[in-house]
Amino acid sequence: MPKVKKAHLKNNKKKQVKNQNAGDDAMEAATGVPPANEGGNALKKRQAYEKKQMMHEIVDLKKQRKKQPKKTNKEDKKDLTKEIKQLIKDLRAKHEGELKAAGLAADAVAADGDSGDDADLSDV
Repeated sequence: MPKVKKAHLKNNKKKQVKNQNAGDDAMEAATGVPPANEGGNALKKRQAYEKKQMMHEIVDLKKQRKKQPKKTNKEDKKDLTKEIKQLIKDLRAKHEGELKAAGLAADAVAADGDSGDDADLSDV
């Protein structure tokens, strides 16, 4: 039986601990109720997680929209586009409100790197 190096075992242990912690963060974010004493770093982490989840939803909606026939059901395609835009608008408003409530609104644009434009969502 071959020997296993200690460094390899340590790396595996670190990965397991990291994955367990990531699961805890995901569960906290999934509840939708931010803790009252959440720090700025934890708040931004949770918001980043929520944004990623929203982006996954948007990708699914875009796939549905793409599957719609081009000539017929234009209203369905327009409804999907409106739903996508509404998801983005609601999440941004929610995050801005949370940042203002936490007193982090001034540095929100600088730290997030999002200046409010829809450069990353231009294909909506």
